[in-house]
Amino acid sequence: MAKCSQHLGFTWTIGPNRQYCKVDIEVSEIDTDIPLDEQLKKVDGTLDGVWKYILKRMDAEVEEVTKKLEST
Repeated sequence: MAKCSQHLGFTWTIGPNRQYCKVDIEVSEIDTDIPLDEQLKKVDGTLDGVWKYILKRMDAEVEEVTKKLEST
């Protein structure tokens, strides 16, 4: 049973002060003996949930840092 993984990432400049945004997604432990469609159905819902969680958490962190910078 061979397994493989795939990674895709993007980095781009945002904002007036040359801040950067980076998004990475990786699917690993892809079993080459099982149809890919079956495996990706499971991945899709999980990635959506993880993305929403990380985005919410990142928004909170950025807001906290911004508040600290404004108060100094």
